[in-house]
Amino acid sequence: MRLRADSVAVSNEESRLSCIEIHDDAKDYFFSISRFKDEEKIVIMVCDQLNYKVDNNLILILENNRLIAKLENGLAKNLDGHTIYNIDLEKIKPYRSFIADELKEIFGNKPNLIIRRAYTSKIKGK
Repeated sequence: MRLRADSVAVSNEESRLSCIEIHDDAKDYFFSISRFKDEEKIVIMVCDQLNYKVDNNLILILENNRLIAKLENGLAKNLDGHTIYNIDLEKIKPYRSFIADELKEIFGNKPNLIIRRAYTSKIKGK
């Protein structure tokens, strides 16, 4: 599924929840990925209601102006059926480094996050 990120929200440093929420205005579609800092599982949410906790059946790739989420078939069936989300980040370009930082927090030591471009951190200490 192709989406255009018209707006993005990330959690603040004090929050127990690391989260990225992306909204496509034209499709009125939400894509969110989050994890409580004291939990292992990542939560993916689509359509502003469908959510599922995942282990290693999700791969996220952040490169240039897009975020690609690849979901295994079983995970996709538990959401809305899409195995690939290709999200255009051009409109929210100034926030890409925040997105990269937040994804690192969400994924922690999990190997399923690929960042293909050096993003300058906007958050102190990261």
